[in-house]
Amino acid sequence: MVDNIPKAELHVHIEATLTPKRAIELAKKNGVELDHSLFDENLEFYIWEDDGTAMGNLTAFVHTYDKATSVLKTAEDYFDITYDYLKSSAAQNSIYVEFLVFADPEPIVGITYKEMIDGIAKGIDKAQSEFGIEARILPTFVRHFGKEQALKDAEKVVSYPHKYVTGLNLAGDENAGTISDFKPAYDLADPDNKLGRTAHAGEASGPQSVLDACEILEVTRIGHMVRVIEDKDIMLKVLKSGVTPEICISSNIELKVYDKIEDHPVRELFDAGFPVTLATDDPVFFKCDLTKEFQIAKDNFNFSDTELLQITKNAINSAFIDDKTRQKLLAKVKL
Repeated sequence: MVDNIPKAELHVHIEATLTPKRAIELAKKNGVELDHSLFDENLEFYIWEDDGTAMGNLTAFVHTYDKATSVLKTAEDYFDITYDYLKSSAAQNSIYVEFLVFADPEPIVGITYKEMIDGIAKGIDKAQSEFGIEARILPTFVRHFGKEQALKDAEKVVSYPHKYVTGLNLAGDENAGTISDFKPAYDLADPDNKLGRTAHAGEASGPQSVLDACEILEVTRIGHMVRVIEDKDIMLKVLKSGVTPEICISSNIELKVYDKIEDHPVRELFDAGFPVTLATDDPVFFKCDLTKEFQIAKDNFNFSDTELLQITKNAINSAFIDDKTRQKLLAKVKL
């Protein structure tokens, strides 16, 4: 078992931590009609129809995701789900989390960027004081919303600096637009180059997307990145860049990036020398938590406890935090 291993994750979408029980509570509070067929019978996870195809499964997942997260309407709601997830994470011996959030929640949620950040920050503060867990926030541009919207989102980010906002991300349809379309948004949101940079690539799109993110956006981490193994020349270039992969095994299986878990390249990437990290992505939707991801690595890919500790160290070393916090967290990474 991996319960006693300290853990850290760099890639979890905050809305995807919303549990069914909390969703039902918020739907009632906020007057939102919620279809209970979205949940499993034990109210632990979300469910959707899987037609056996990657595209059909993705479409059904997005539909379920949108329906479930439509209950989020206030800053208090973001406080609740932040605290819930950090409490659950701390119980799994997790010491650090980075949340991916909308760079502009107003059109979807109905609250301002500042209100959302303040709500999340209060949840982080409460969890930190009660459980000792640290967390940070990464505003995220959405590719399929377009480069113009990304620039507007960047203006929101730069208008309200916050001590917990320590990085930027790019998510959404990896085949929408080009990586270079979003460089102006990164630069606008981070004019002094003080924020960490990561981006989703090498999941729905191929190896070139990973290299483009490294070279154009100058990221130090890549969300997913698994498909970089399809081109060994690109893989070697990316390896030499020192970029950190944010690996989400259950997510990749649930969304059919790989048909079988044994096909997943997490071990290959680790053995090649990449500083692999493990994360949940959308945990309540993909029926996983960070303990499960570590257990999968151990059971299916023969990661030793020493290697799993290294995965946690990789996450802390690649985290978008100050050196004092980094050293404090690294001191906790031991059996």
